[in-house]
Amino acid sequence: MFEDDNGHRFSAAERKHRLCIVLQFLFSKNRTEMAPWPEQQAREWYESQGWRQGANFIPSTAANQIEMWQNFDEETIQRELSWVSRIGYNAVRVFLHDLVWKHEKEDFFDKVDRFLTLADGLGIRTILVLLEGIWDPVPTYTENQSQLPPRPAVHNSRWLQSPGRHVLENKTLHESYLRLYVEQVIGRFGNDTRVLMLDLFDQPENDNRKSYGSYGNRVEVCQDALGTEMSGDLKAQLIKELVPRLLNWVWSLGPRSVPFTIPAWTAVDDNDDSNYGKIQGELRHLYLNSSDIITFHNYANLTQLLNVLGEIRDVYPGRPVALSSFMARESHSTLDPILQRMYQENVWALHWGFVAGKIQTIYPSDSWNIEYSVKKEPLPWHHDLLRPNGTFYSKSEQAYLSSFRSSLPTYRIGETGWDSVSVTALAGCLLVLLTVLLLLRNKFPLI
Repeated sequence: MFEDDNGHRFSAAERKHRLCIVLQFLFSKNRTEMAPWPEQQAREWYESQGWRQGANFIPSTAANQIEMWQNFDEETIQRELSWVSRIGYNAVRVFLHDLVWKHEKEDFFDKVDRFLTLADGLGIRTILVLLEGIWDPVPTYTENQSQLPPRPAVHNSRWLQSPGRHVLENKTLHESYLRLYVEQVIGRFGNDTRVLMLDLFDQPENDNRKSYGSYGNRVEVCQDALGTEMSGDLKAQLIKELVPRLLNWVWSLGPRSVPFTIPAWTAVDDNDDSNYGKIQGELRHLYLNSSDIITFHNYANLTQLLNVLGEIRDVYPGRPVALSSFMARESHSTLDPILQRMYQENVWALHWGFVAGKIQTIYPSDSWNIEYSVKKEPLPWHHDLLRPNGTFYSKSEQAYLSSFRSSLPTYRIGETGWDSVSVTALAGCLLVLLTVLLLLRNKFPLI
């Protein structure tokens, strides 16, 4: 084993892999990449990672991103990551927040670094999400480490946008504040082998119409949220201006070994001729055109999911695709049969939620508008896989995952801990050994 300047331990094969990354950088350091990776580079990188399966992860003791990083409940994080590994997952998608960076700077980066080390030690690679466009548009950081308690029986009731509405509306802060945050995160983790991808912006133009927007009714505990989000048209227009700047910021940083992505989070409705709908369509194409690795979200049944996947592949046949968020049981977006089919399609798959907790995503999104009982859990659960004690919500899902994992070829890279460099190194050693044996046989015929 080897150790780098930061104390990270790595194998001889990983050392060779890091050397390859450095050589790639040296040969291309004078070239500024103002476009996504070429398709061949994206395909080679994707195949070198092996097939990835996992979950969008937040510890059960945190209701939002600020609570996760400010409080950093390492004991819970380590325990729940061990459950990720136990069931055979090898990827998680995790959300950062600009306000924790603003107030904590190096301490924030140290916590992210610690998380990556914990995950990597269990064979788990992490997708880091830098910005978030859904749920509460007015995030607050308090020095006493106190976030508002979850609204009872309400889905994702304290999740936060990043940046908040104040920054999004103030275009001068895009350059003076937001750019610095993005550049520092990528500068720190853009060549980190523990990071699987950098997800630049999750659901950027989501208008949150039935939660923080002004559409429809709210249950009593959500009345305070009504109308706090800006109009869909205004938000979409601001995002339409911000995302190209965001892409220029990250591309101007030059080559890096970790790919970028912005997920296509909704299908384009050709019948929606509203201004918001038109901008949504333009943005979806921008996300797909600008991603090194294409990612998308889908919460529909397998047939509808495959239709969306087919549409993406028709337009981008040479670029790898990953499903970075799925599972809504009542809509038949379920592990069985989606996980098996995504494996067959060579599409990485991560479902939303892992351990049920303060995020409350066992409740469906309409819990903002329809009252659910706090005395009994919804049936079925909307998202999430495990109870806080580590047991499965569904015995049938437990059996499916066990059967699915046992059906995977043992040589499948990413499932056994072997990466492409390790396989190549092993093949090279075997070739050398065979050559030596042949030489000995010629010199000593009795061998």
